[in-house]
Amino acid sequence: MECDTYTNFGTVALVFIGFAQVFILFIQHRHNQIVLIEEYRRQFLTIKLDLGVLVFIGRSPDEYYQILPKDEIVKLKNISSRSDDNSPTIWALDSAKAFFPYFSGVCLKILQGQLNIQDIYPLFGSELLRHSLPLKKLLENFHNDHFPVSKVHLSIRSEIQSWLLYHDGMRRRCLILLDLLWAEASRLEDLAPSDLISAANKKRKTGEINRSRLFEEAKRINRPLIPFREYLLSDFLKHSEYKRGRFLKGLDSNLLRALDERWTENLQGKSL
Repeated sequence: MECDTYTNFGTVALVFIGFAQVFILFIQHRHNQIVLIEEYRRQFLTIKLDLGVLVFIGRSPDEYYQILPKDEIVKLKNISSRSDDNSPTIWALDSAKAFFPYFSGVCLKILQGQLNIQDIYPLFGSELLRHSLPLKKLLENFHNDHFPVSKVHLSIRSEIQSWLLYHDGMRRRCLILLDLLWAEASRLEDLAPSDLISAANKKRKTGEINRSRLFEEAKRINRPLIPFREYLLSDFLKHSEYKRGRFLKGLDSNLLRALDERWTENLQGKSL
């Protein structure tokens, strides 16, 4: 009888120790995540100027929405006008070499499971996503311009596009991170409803392509080390698409229309 009692106590103690070890590992993992996020935050502050340069190149120089202040935009316009096709545009390529590897590195940590998109989203937030189109013009060369763009400006943009093509893995991961950030912003309803509607309409054609790109990249990176990671992340992108069933994740088109009407009323009321 006493032997059974000791055995039971020993079993309970082992279970308790096991739970304690799991809890300690979880705390350590979370601590490492916080340290990593803070490191990325510091790095982002140092390359924000480079992001502004890339947004300038991805947009028309005369577009209203820019990251950099007006005096910096004027400087970039002057520098751009002196560029020629006979030599590389070093200042533009330097910004690409500073920002895109950093952005790709953040995505890599998410795909590997070391960071969650919910943790990294506040670092970039909706402010970066408002400039996602000019970034995508550099990462993908099939987006149209809605404002006039000079040949010199297009030439500089083409240089960065060519450089990215030679670093295709980095280019893919930058696109994947933009998709993940947009999905999280959609889930939180952080963006203007009109932007969510416009993107969701486009994702009727591109949604499956984006999910497939993420799935293959996560599978390529993790192999069998983190099973089902690629399924979870690719499924997460559905937050930015129209939902295909009542209980499935995604955007409700009726709710979006109602939000858009309310948002428009608030905007008009503010302008009165």
